[in-house]
Amino acid sequence: MIFPSGNLTQGGTVEQGARRLRALAGAMAVTAALSGCEGFRVLNDYQTAESPDVAAAPWPRLVDVPQAPPPGSYSAAVPDPTRGEALRAALLARARAAAIRRENLAGPVLTEGEAARLSRP
Repeated sequence: MIFPSGNLTQGGTVEQGARRLRALAGAMAVTAALSGCEGFRVLNDYQTAESPDVAAAPWPRLVDVPQAPPPGSYSAAVPDPTRGEALRAALLARARAAAIRRENLAGPVLTEGEAARLSRP
């Protein structure tokens, strides 16, 4: 960028000033090129109609989504929420039991006296 003092480098090297000048020139070129596009109309003139091959492809479309099952009917695709809550409660209980066991096992296996007695020859 050109600084208010008119200095391209603002205390930097000549290469830095040249880089800033190239960036400014590039931005001006893009602005000049797009100024005659009447609000990016050039992008709106692009035709996006599907070709016959694409239109006939067997890809799933939004209308191909099956209807939701009636409330109260469950399957592998639609699991019963009460089974999920039961599994959640069981996992929470196991996690609490594991936390208690971890705290019990975190301490030393032998007391200091036992360790001193065993370390004597």
